[in-house]
Amino acid sequence: MGAEIWRRGILGAGVAALLVAAVLLRATELADVPGMNGDEARIGCQVLSLRSGVPTGLRTSSGLVPNFLYMGPLYLLHALSPEPRFWKLRIIALASGLVTLGLTYPLVARIWDRRTALLATLLVAASPPLIIYSRLGYDPSQIPLVGLATIYFALRGEWWGALAVLSMGLAVHPTNVFLAPAVAAVWLCAPPGAEAARRGPPAAPLGWRLGLLGGATLLLGAALWAVVETSPVGRFIPGGLDGVRHRLTDPSQMATFVFAVADLLSGTTVYAHVAGRPSLEFIVAARLVAGALAVGLLAVGIRRRDRQGLALAVGLGIGLVALYLVGGTAALSPGWERYGLFSVVPMLLLAARFLRALGNTSWAWTGQLIGTLSIGASLLLGCHHFYHATLHATGSDAFLLAPLSRSFRTGPIDPKQAAFERITAEVPGDAEIAILAEDWWTYFPIRYLAYGRPLTHVLFTEEAGDFRPQGRRLFAVGFAEGPSDRLLGTAWGSGWMADFFDYQGRPVVRLWELTGREAVLPELARVCRRPGT
Repeated sequence: MGAEIWRRGILGAGVAALLVAAVLLRATELADVPGMNGDEARIGCQVLSLRSGVPTGLRTSSGLVPNFLYMGPLYLLHALSPEPRFWKLRIIALASGLVTLGLTYPLVARIWDRRTALLATLLVAASPPLIIYSRLGYDPSQIPLVGLATIYFALRGEWWGALAVLSMGLAVHPTNVFLAPAVAAVWLCAPPGAEAARRGPPAAPLGWRLGLLGGATLLLGAALWAVVETSPVGRFIPGGLDGVRHRLTDPSQMATFVFAVADLLSGTTVYAHVAGRPSLEFIVAARLVAGALAVGLLAVGIRRRDRQGLALAVGLGIGLVALYLVGGTAALSPGWERYGLFSVVPMLLLAARFLRALGNTSWAWTGQLIGTLSIGASLLLGCHHFYHATLHATGSDAFLLAPLSRSFRTGPIDPKQAAFERITAEVPGDAEIAILAEDWWTYFPIRYLAYGRPLTHVLFTEEAGDFRPQGRRLFAVGFAEGPSDRLLGTAWGSGWMADFFDYQGRPVVRLWELTGREAVLPELARVCRRPGT
């Protein structure tokens, strides 16, 4: 009896420690780690423009209809507390991540059982992509919550609920459409819930239902093919229809996509996007472990003839294949991993279900819990090392892989915020200022902060050709070694004011004062002009 109490106490302490660590990794240093991305700040600018009654475009940066499930709470937050603060732009993402984590246990317990629910909760808590997207303030942060709710209603057989959540999920992000095959597979091939599972097999043979699902999938594919063939949608597909045909027959691309799914689950892809690419040893080991676990757990589900689990696995597989055919291997590359985020929570639920199927004795349960805690601890340690510790050591090296990731570079204070604070410290609050921001990634963070100073005007530098300061103090902000730096650091070096550094001491953002040097503006606008504008 005493040994049993000790065993439960130790396991309980392990569960509590993992959950606390997972919450801390989501919630600490929200404002500055990583640096504020232009896409995040753009939503804040839209919200503050709405609040102040200024006409503003409400489309997303991709031209989509805005996600009011994200923008609405952000608007309310700024209505209650209008002062611009970077942490406010991410608090809705954090809340969405914590709600997903908090709902996993009660929802999974209702569709399966409490022990499976605990395993699922631990895996969701420790998932690196779910942790990091709880810290990034834009629409995709709510994709995991949509996935959890959709699969919950589908597995309970509440189809209208599943379809309603899935429909709302399309407003969160269009890639949630790839959850539809999972809903259809569960509907066609598995009885709903644990109670129905005990009532025996469904009325129609499983093979017939799988055939129906396959036929429906082919019909859907044919319909999509016809739409793509006869509309402008095809231009958004890499390589067009020829690219789709090639991906259907190219084993190397298929293998690359399978590895990309493993990298998504291990956090490799999102680390590379935000903080920097992990070591090759980590990537190889993570792929091997993910592959072994996937094959082993799927074999358990097949052996146990788990209709619900296998139906969900088949549906997710169809969704991922559809993503591969439409988006190619690039759909899960660093910076685009959000396109595969719809699959993360359902795959973690599947892993928990198949783990639980390994046995129902007391010792089998202990082994399952210890195994899950070990996996979770490894994922959390990886997230701490390759994300938090890397950002604190370097400020982010992701820009070395993809220049568009340079806005994630950070220091003790976000360099873009530090530049704005330096400008406002130079000029009294009742004086007018004009700030030329080099690109999307500097413009929106600075413009968001400037809502606290109505006399501060922020412009894209490419708009400066005909700009007349009209007595305003004039400043320019750009990235080190960017186009502004290459021009102003040579011909106009005397206007330099300050550098703002990452944690490694490398300059990230540079600030110049151009008051009285307006002659450089046409050339500055030319070198900073974005392609296609």
